[in-house]
Amino acid sequence: MVADRFPVSGDVQIPLPNERCVVLRTGGRDTIASQIYWRELQAQEPLTIELYIRPVPTIEVVLDGGASTGTFSLRA
Repeated sequence: MVADRFPVSGDVQIPLPNERCVVLRTGGRDTIASQIYWRELQAQEPLTIELYIRPVPTIEVVLDGGASTGTFSLRA
């Protein structure tokens, strides 16, 4: 997608499944925020996230070591 190459500046709102929202603030240099803006949470490793969140409803604690932006934690 050509659009996801354009940087996004400002607040990137990420809707969550529980009807809440997380906001990433970016000055235009955060490539993860730009990818999420253009393609939502599926922008970050969609196949890995699919496998990652599958067991989430049956567990109580999720540890996301090296989370960076935390897109895996946000999905959990």
